[in-house]
Amino acid sequence: DGALMIMGPRSRELMAVLTDRDLSAEALPWMSVAEFTVAGCDVTAMRVSYVGELGWELHLNAADLPRVYAACCEVGDPLGLVDFGSYALNAMRIEKGYHGWGADFGCEYTLFEAGLQGFAKTAKEAFMGREAVLAQKGQAPAWRFAGMILEEAAADPLPGDPISYEGELVGYVTSASEAFRLGGRVALGYLRGEAAAPGRELEITVFGKPVKAVVSPVPFYDPRNLRLKA
Repeated sequence: DGALMIMGPRSRELMAVLTDRDLSAEALPWMSVAEFTVAGCDVTAMRVSYVGELGWELHLNAADLPRVYAACCEVGDPLGLVDFGSYALNAMRIEKGYHGWGADFGCEYTLFEAGLQGFAKTAKEAFMGREAVLAQKGQAPAWRFAGMILEEAAADPLPGDPISYEGELVGYVTSASEAFRLGGRVALGYLRGEAAAPGRELEITVFGKPVKAVVSPVPFYDPRNLRLKA
């Protein structure tokens, strides 16, 4: 009932000091799950990352969390380890185009509108909602989840800010942030029809002022996921 995120290009180097488990990409590839000990404590280690970097989520007993955290800090200090907060986490997940529940998707969107259809294996004989998914698969999505790169924006758009194309309202923002690893500002949102085509030039109303934005494929950052799979 406790969790600790160890993320970044040197996370394997840090973790290797605290466990005798083989942490190589061959032994524990991206998206794998394994149980072993870190700093003498049992953990369920998930090689996943909401920030788009090499890393692990360590799930463990809450009582063991202070010990493992302290060990990570001691080992990580010479490696440049720092804590990161929820605003940094949010900025990094937006750079990766990762959906946030309740913001970028929810029960009001279909898998196809949210761009998540790859997570449903419709070839399976049965799963909850299968018939609805199959019915939606044969229809053109009313909305399309898209990324946008803003030009000369002085502030982040807010969720619900309107998006226009050639003077017509075509969508709305769901999440936005300064993209620190990329330099610039990016947004996620839903668009109708041809407005969602990559390269389309749009306008987002930010604090009452129109800001130019260009539709971009997501992820914005490391689109081939090379850093995640390192």
